[in-house]
Amino acid sequence: MLENLHDFAGVPIGPNTCKVQTVRAKLSDSDKAIFDKAVKDVENFSTHSLHLGLRQLGVEIGYQTLARHRKNICSCGRADA
Repeated sequence: MLENLHDFAGVPIGPNTCKVQTVRAKLSDSDKAIFDKAVKDVENFSTHSLHLGLRQLGVEIGYQTLARHRKNICSCGRADA
């Protein structure tokens, strides 16, 4: 059944840049500082509350994208973008 699994090794899935990093790059310096602090603050911002807050403020980053970024398993490879 899995004889051809090796064919999928190294197949890129999604963009090569984390959406969190892409959005962050477009922010002003003061907004970057606020954004960075909120993304790192797992005690006061759950991923869900961060996702909802950003969405309410017009910043579209998916919940799973934020979750992967915070766990340092996103495509940018760093939790602090």
